[in-house]
Amino acid sequence: MSDSPTVEFGDFQLDLERGELRLQGEVCMLAQLPTQVLVYLVQRRGQVCLRSEIEELVWGGSVIGFDDRLNTCIATIRQILGDSAHSPTYIRTVRKRGYMFAVPAGAAMAPATDLADDSSAASPRRARWPALSLRAAAALLIGLSAAWTVTQLRQPDAGAPFESWDGAANGEPEYEYYLQAVQYLRSPGWQNIAKAKELLDRTVSRQPAFAQGQARHAMVHSLLAARYGNTEYLAFANAALDRAATTDSLLPEVFLARGYLHWQGYQDYDRALLELRRADSLDPDNPEILSAIGSVLQQKGEWPDARIYFEQTLHLDPRAYDAARSLAAGYAQIGDYEKADRFLRRAISIEPQFGPLYSARARLSLLRNGDPDRAMAIIGEGEQRGAGSAAELITVSRALTRVLGKRVAEVAALEHPPKRYSPLHWDLNMAWLHRAIGDHVDEIRHYETAAWLLETRLKRSSADQPGYALEVILLGEAYAGLGRREEAIRLAERALATTTVSRNAVASGYVRRRAAELLISASAVERALQVLEEIRQEPSVITPYLLEIDPAWNSIRTDSRFRAILTT
Repeated sequence: MSDSPTVEFGDFQLDLERGELRLQGEVCMLAQLPTQVLVYLVQRRGQVCLRSEIEELVWGGSVIGFDDRLNTCIATIRQILGDSAHSPTYIRTVRKRGYMFAVPAGAAMAPATDLADDSSAASPRRARWPALSLRAAAALLIGLSAAWTVTQLRQPDAGAPFESWDGAANGEPEYEYYLQAVQYLRSPGWQNIAKAKELLDRTVSRQPAFAQGQARHAMVHSLLAARYGNTEYLAFANAALDRAATTDSLLPEVFLARGYLHWQGYQDYDRALLELRRADSLDPDNPEILSAIGSVLQQKGEWPDARIYFEQTLHLDPRAYDAARSLAAGYAQIGDYEKADRFLRRAISIEPQFGPLYSARARLSLLRNGDPDRAMAIIGEGEQRGAGSAAELITVSRALTRVLGKRVAEVAALEHPPKRYSPLHWDLNMAWLHRAIGDHVDEIRHYETAAWLLETRLKRSSADQPGYALEVILLGEAYAGLGRREEAIRLAERALATTTVSRNAVASGYVRRRAAELLISASAVERALQVLEEIRQEPSVITPYLLEIDPAWNSIRTDSRFRAILTT
């Protein structure tokens, strides 16, 4: 065997001696334990690796909490490889025994080595590791300290109502449901969150003592609470977290889920960061945790720090779609449209059939140079790649609907919102389009539908819930379209009073721009110009190019104050 044997599978190359995984030549900074596990599995490829063998040869003997740690390692490896527990390409779960690294057909594989018989083989425990950055080194030290603490503290609790359940050891179906749910949660789109919820409902109903399943169940309900503004989801999230913590209070996923609860459910960003950093100390260099920390920092308006976390996430996991998309949004927010476009293209390379990415990139082209033809070309690219029809990709964005909607006849013919999109935004976008083409019957129908949906939503919401200010704006737009102008103006002022940069730096500029548009449509011109002038003094996703071509501003196009805004 050569001094530095390399095994190739798919687009990956694994240097067994150095413990280094590459994707198309780019190093994947997989954390040490997952890399050791991967090296061991690859060296025994085609053979069943018992969990007990992995514990002995990788961990060096019996370890308290081993099952949770191995489960996390396997999930991390699968994430990096783009593998699926339900339909695996590389790592297969062998029921009641362990795991096996499958040899994909046509893969170039170095000769296998049996560690038990070849003392000269590169043991994953003796692998040499690349030099770490200061932050990575600090995270490793924190992780080792936390791991020692977990080893000392994770003792059986006779008073706990649940005994820890580990379905991975026996290949139980509930554990497979859990792994499938994790894969869905790492894919974009609300339809995938719904699928994850269904699988996790099944998992925890059958195995309430499965702490990882309960923690993920809490995360899903926190996300749903943020989307739908329903306090019942928060109650579910808190209950699931209590069950997870009762079973295993030091599980990294418990702190991750608690971070999601305070981030998505309560918008308490400081508490969310506290919980997420605890998760990071227990499971350092976990891309999912780092990306969540970056997202919270971004919403706090701390973009330089957020950018570091997102870049580290992509360094550890080149297929981290959410980090690429967040970097695009951040650069667009500060007006660096070239970098924003670069990261949107990277996100598209990871998820080429996710329609909103093409819509975002088309809108970015309008912000960047006000070129509708270029925006249409990007929409056409998405349609060709199967991300949705041109009509669907246009109506996901209000700006695209207004600027491009009349160019595509199929847009006005749409009867129902695409499954992946919110009907609230879609009905308002379609109402505007039908007004633009003179179809007042369908215009009123869409405004009435949107008003009914939003009134129902806001009855269950309060000002301290995520998305409240935007939903108030949307209801105001429906009222303005129905001629209820005074009510629309009051709603615009309510939304402006409840949204601040400190509350959500990402959404604040967007909500205030929509408020200015709402005030224009309700004929409150002076107040609309005041809001627009304030927005143009701060970093926000609005440019003179878009203002110039967006029909929403046609009624004040010749106003001297508006013309002055275009030149700032």
